[in-house]
Amino acid sequence: MTSDTEADTQEEDPALPEPQADAQAETDAPDSVKVKNYDIIGVLSIPAIDIRLPVISQWSYPNLRAAPCRYSGDPEGQLILLAHNYARHFGHIKDLEAGDTVGFTAVDGTVYSYQVTETEIVDGEKGLGDITAGSDWNLTLFTCTYGGASRVVVRCTKT
Repeated sequence: MTSDTEADTQEEDPALPEPQADAQAETDAPDSVKVKNYDIIGVLSIPAIDIRLPVISQWSYPNLRAAPCRYSGDPEGQLILLAHNYARHFGHIKDLEAGDTVGFTAVDGTVYSYQVTETEIVDGEKGLGDITAGSDWNLTLFTCTYGGASRVVVRCTKT
């Protein structure tokens, strides 16, 4: 198992595109507030795995070290979030089960409630097409597995 400290020193994931290559442009990002050096769009809460974390508006490798990031979308439509597999970030999303609740509170105070519909492992070599495709979900969370060969993907629908 990789510790949070060891994970901080891992090389960039070659399966991920360059930041902003496939992600939505910053002009399409939801409203945010500046906290330290980060533009925060809201707070993600996952009670089943004791997670309550800010979400940074745009992903980059330095941002991923700090908190989960928005890969694309917004909470009004489809929101896709990614994070490192650190225990304090998305390291335990693989343990989520259908029916678990997920909440997202936007910076304007709007609360979005979701329910996990599925958790799956996808081949990391396929790129992000399987993760970002489809319109049956309102919220997607993803992270790499330890070693980076695969991705853990959690799909959620609004409740």
